[in-house]
Amino acid sequence: MERRSFYEKFINSLDREIINKEDIKKSLINLSKSNSIYLSIFDSLDEGIVLTDLDGYPIFYNKKSSVLFEQIKKNSILQVLPEEVIRNFEITKNEDKTTQIICSIKVFKSSYYLKFVINKIQLYDGETAILIVFYDINAQIKEEREKQIEKSFSNLMEMMYTLAHEIRNPLTSLDLNIKIAQKQIEDTETCSCPNCKSQLIQSLNTTSSEIKRLNRILDTFLSSSKPLQPKLTALNLNEVIKELFSLMKSQFQLSNKNLILKLKENIPPILADKDLLIQAIVNLVKNAFEAISENQTVIIATYDIESDVILEIKDNGPGMDSQTIQKIFNPFFTSKSTGTGLGLTIVYRIIQSILAEIDVESEPGAGTTFRIIFDSNKVKHSLLYSDLNSNLNEQS
Repeated sequence: MERRSFYEKFINSLDREIINKEDIKKSLINLSKSNSIYLSIFDSLDEGIVLTDLDGYPIFYNKKSSVLFEQIKKNSILQVLPEEVIRNFEITKNEDKTTQIICSIKVFKSSYYLKFVINKIQLYDGETAILIVFYDINAQIKEEREKQIEKSFSNLMEMMYTLAHEIRNPLTSLDLNIKIAQKQIEDTETCSCPNCKSQLIQSLNTTSSEIKRLNRILDTFLSSSKPLQPKLTALNLNEVIKELFSLMKSQFQLSNKNLILKLKENIPPILADKDLLIQAIVNLVKNAFEAISENQTVIIATYDIESDVILEIKDNGPGMDSQTIQKIFNPFFTSKSTGTGLGLTIVYRIIQSILAEIDVESEPGAGTTFRIIFDSNKVKHSLLYSDLNSNLNEQS
């Protein structure tokens, strides 16, 4: 009604003797329809499109852009874009050069990788504008990272599996001989020097404990190389967290560190293997515990967004740079002076095996957040599948 009223007022203001009002009316309506069609086409695109003046204030933007950058309607886009994109904006504006950049942005508590292409163009009225087109390449980056991790993991695990078996045999022999030597020293009275005897026993004890430590490392390598066979069942994620909290809180208290739960009540059940899920959570909490200092905090939180149930393990430790984030799931990568570098690799494999997703968000000096995302719809599908199988078995 408002649109028609505008057209009627506009037409009535024209000189009747010069212009045919009906022709003008039809032209405006056709123009409006064409404009609506173009807008619908732009809004249906997967790419984000923003046309701005040279100061970054929007002239036009499509739906994808407004979803990712909520503040675009009120401000210059330079106030909401990452710094590296702003630098490219300035280069394009000042040097008339097309620029491209890939960067990560945070949207709704998740990180997204976007590819920005920025051009300088001339509008129909002779004015100059900046055209920004961006593409969501999150799936592409994730797929490439998964392929890289799987390839690296497969090659290294094959090598380590062979090495572990080769190393274990001499370790077993050494451990056995040390135990025999310990027994002989304790039984003999040939040594007249008590200190020599005790020092030798202590040295052998240390050697024995080191061999046991090497065996534990080998066990970790071997277990991480085996294919996972999860038994997926419907679980109450909050109950699993509460069970673990009672076991882990004392370790935090003894170290003057804080462990806090922020669990949203009545979240949907998830589909997972309980033992494997516990192993993954313990690894992530242990990782956070080792990253923080006294009086710092680890927060375990749960919440749901639409059909997704999300588990967050967040610390306010030193954080990581983007290069470290890209490598943390790779086998044997570690920034610690001790450790095998397999803890997060095992976590990654577990999360994949239980059909969930894992994401990490971190900045130097701003702590780290690991986020595990479960699709609650998979529980419903699993229950329907179980009911169907039960009915088929009964009929047969």
